[in-house]
Amino acid sequence: MAQPLANNKRLSMTNWSDLPQHVVVCIAKHIDSFEDFIVARGVDRSWRSAAIKENFTGQSTHQVPLLMLPDKEDTTLREFHSLKNGKLYQLNLPDAVEKLCFSSLGWLMTQSQDLKLNLLHPLNQKKVMLPDNLIFENHHHDYHRSSSITCLWDQFTVKKFVLSASPSWTLDYMVIVLYSSDILAFCRPEEDNKWSMIDKSYIRGSYFLDITYYQGQFYAVDCFGNVLVCDIEDPKQANTRVVVSAMPEGLIYPCIQKLYVVELGGTLFVVSRTSKCVGCCHATDEFRVFEVPFRNGNWLDSEVKTLGNKCLFLGTNSSFAVDATKYSGCKANCIYFTSDFNEKTRRDMGVFNMTDGKIEPLLEEETPYSLFPHLWIEPSF
Repeated sequence: MAQPLANNKRLSMTNWSDLPQHVVVCIAKHIDSFEDFIVARGVDRSWRSAAIKENFTGQSTHQVPLLMLPDKEDTTLREFHSLKNGKLYQLNLPDAVEKLCFSSLGWLMTQSQDLKLNLLHPLNQKKVMLPDNLIFENHHHDYHRSSSITCLWDQFTVKKFVLSASPSWTLDYMVIVLYSSDILAFCRPEEDNKWSMIDKSYIRGSYFLDITYYQGQFYAVDCFGNVLVCDIEDPKQANTRVVVSAMPEGLIYPCIQKLYVVELGGTLFVVSRTSKCVGCCHATDEFRVFEVPFRNGNWLDSEVKTLGNKCLFLGTNSSFAVDATKYSGCKANCIYFTSDFNEKTRRDMGVFNMTDGKIEPLLEEETPYSLFPHLWIEPSF
């Protein structure tokens, strides 16, 4: 079930559930926004059967990213904040209750307390079962199922996941996960359906911060700014290889900095996010954007000062960029960010303006503290 939180007078004037099915389908075919599509699916079973991707005319248009809010106690409903109109929408997601969620290409990956991983499409509720992750459990000999949720998820959680393509449109796709900062593993759910470890290039003190899919390959960035490509053609010999060496001193501050790797307009970029101490917590202070210098490795000359008409979405989601001129509600030359998995920064989110360096709040009201982070969703089927 899905519904907007605000009252809709037009809906109250008509009993939509009594409409003939052919009329319902006709209406569904004229819906061109995900927000309205969510509302339509919440009417009743006949509307849910009509509100499917084959009837959705907006699937080829640009849909505004949604912000999924943390779950609340005693409910299976999850709230989604729309940048387009500032409203909150609700979706019934029982399969996401008390689970960590990550996002890529419109899909969620859920991780339960027993470390089970699955893919879940938030709109049509389609699920893809992923392999058991014993490979991860065996990596940590101190893993105990009786551990507290906070301890368990801080130490043994997936940090990021990325899809090479959407399972909605092809069976030929891969899933890669960054697990506990030092493990990369991938699987092909429709083929061998098992996790394959990716050997890590040895760099003293290094740990991974982000991963992305770019021009047919997976790329990672570590805490020193090394950019690595994942060579995974042979699953038995999968490994990472440094393609651009670390950022120099003055650009990198591993203790107070988070790095993201993201494609923007066909080019790969690394984004640095620097924090400052505010009381006992850390708060984001600045973002800097660098084009990955594949040709000469010179980071000092690769910084870009503007995103143009583009904007970035960073956080526990698979990092992505959109053209703000094509997405109503998105601000050009801005970085939309949510908090990472550091417990003390869970509420650290906002909109960073590349023009003046100012940060605006993302939501009008501060949300209560939650173990579960906010999450950007790229609306798609």
